[in-house]
Amino acid sequence: KKFRPTRSFTGYFSYGIMTLTNNLSDNELDKNIGYANNLEFGLKLNYQLSRTSPWAVISGLGFSWRTIRADNNMFFTKDPGYGVALSQYNGNLDKSKLRTGYIMVPLGMQYNFSKLKNAGMDIQYRSYGRGFKIAANVYGGVKMSTNNIVKGNDGEIRDRGNYQVNPFVYGGQLTFSYNGFSLFVKKDFSNFFKDSYFKNDKALIFGLAIG
Repeated sequence: KKFRPTRSFTGYFSYGIMTLTNNLSDNELDKNIGYANNLEFGLKLNYQLSRTSPWAVISGLGFSWRTIRADNNMFFTKDPGYGVALSQYNGNLDKSKLRTGYIMVPLGMQYNFSKLKNAGMDIQYRSYGRGFKIAANVYGGVKMSTNNIVKGNDGEIRDRGNYQVNPFVYGGQLTFSYNGFSLFVKKDFSNFFKDSYFKNDKALIFGLAIG
């Protein structure tokens, strides 16, 4: 019983620097984007295939907040057609950011490079919670809400309206881990905004995770 396969839920916290990639010509957002980031926490499932296997299935449930900051004294607004656009602020801006929350579910495989250990009586096992690991997974997410935060000379405004952020996201992630620390890169295959708003902008995130 002591040397059963590792099959457990563990908590995690991650922070990543985000940018928007675009293989078409730059749009208005690409020219005025400031610092963007992704903050995420949740539970991750590690399901080792057998007591000696280096492979494990990974999944879980996470909550992600993606924040885009506008630069050059610009802020996000709704156009008359209930779309989203960038407008120039009349004054000085202290804050100008669009924050969207998602419920995220990953699914993939992880390989552990740790060596087999001998527990005696011909029992071998692999300590899956330790050592160097590489994981690859896909992920999908459903939007919870979007909050437009603008703070300037006229005070602070927070609006949870429809800013045409994509209600669904999906992409792929590659993770390098050692014990409880991880470096990762994730790339959305879906557009950040839906329809033709800021067309073809996709999130690319580099970050660090703990847990």
